Amino acid sequence: MNKSTPSRASSRTSSRTSSRTYRPKSGQPEFMRAGLVPGLLTSVAILGGMLLDDTEWFITIRFAVSILAAIMVVFTVQGREIARPKWLTWVIAPILVAVVVLYNPINDLTGGLSGQPWALTQVAAAALVCAIGFVIRTPLPAK
Repeated sequence: MNKSTPSRASSRTSSRTSSRTYRPKSGQPEFMRAGLVPGLLTSVAILGGMLLDDTEWFITIRFAVSILAAIMVVFTVQGREIARPKWLTWVIAPILVAVVVLYNPINDLTGGLSGQPWALTQVAAAALVCAIGFVIRTPLPAK
């Protein structure tokens, strides 16, 4: 084989990868779902925290949930330009801020909560955060 001609495997690979790249339609902004992973992790942490509610490990769960929900607030505000409908950002952000405040380990608002109402609150928070994680979109950074 001559060194100046590329091998057949490399030419097949380059043509295969170029046809699979995502190209948005003209006029549509490029976006990424940056809230998906923090949303899923927050939901798992909240549901896992239900098992550790009366232990000393619950403060670790509260730190994780509070930090991840704060990250989701930032992604929500960053994606407000491409949110559909536009008012959705101003509905999602207060819900996430409520999760941040409720699970804040410094301001102990969960100290007196226990029983079935607290369990239902945790399940509702996990479901809302997971759903919000799927909804949040942020624009891709400029190249």
